[in-house]
Amino acid sequence: MAAALYESDDLTQWTVALSRYEDVLKARFTATGNRKPRADVVALDNWYQNQLPKAINKRKEKHILKSELVKLMEWKLSRGKFRPGLGQMIKKNEDKQVIDISKEAFSKLPDRLAACNKLTELKAVGPATASAILCAACPESVPFMADESMAGVASLGMIKYDISYFNKYTQKIVDRAKKLNKAEESDNWNAHKVELALWAAEISTKFNIPLENVNKRKADGDGQQLITKMLKT
Repeated sequence: MAAALYESDDLTQWTVALSRYEDVLKARFTATGNRKPRADVVALDNWYQNQLPKAINKRKEKHILKSELVKLMEWKLSRGKFRPGLGQMIKKNEDKQVIDISKEAFSKLPDRLAACNKLTELKAVGPATASAILCAACPESVPFMADESMAGVASLGMIKYDISYFNKYTQKIVDRAKKLNKAEESDNWNAHKVELALWAAEISTKFNIPLENVNKRKADGDGQQLITKMLKT
């Protein structure tokens, strides 16, 4: 489970959890009763993890578009608790408002607290959604506030979706990434990768998806390439 992984200094456990993220994501929806993994969730996750960061970072002034914000909310809800009201409310933001507020938010980095506060000026954007926006552009310093990942930081107590919890959670995840990099003598780990590893660990426990299966893949070249890719992305 995520709490045990967070407290662990075993680099192998962390590497395995991270490398299994995509498999766990697909298996999760099969485990909840669907015959096949929901292709829409997998596609949305691929968009969030790979396409959105590139789109934001290639802009002269980092910002997010309204269409991207709406899709990000769709991703967030598909991966966690489904709250259809948020999906409708997020669409009430004006295009220019989304661009202007997100530009100002990104300009406040590395002050994560100020950046998060600015983004919450948008309709239907609380600290959790704000963390997803910031994480897409700055994975090294801002993790997404996924319920499963937050469950791993047991020392913070009850999960809250406010700015204070965002600040404490983010710092804990950043600190853990630093510890992993120090132990590994590398800079492979960042806040987002720690968050993803915790998510995979928590979901694997909840839905009885064995992380150990990755050992078979590690034995051949393809498995090792997957682990290397996840660590260096």
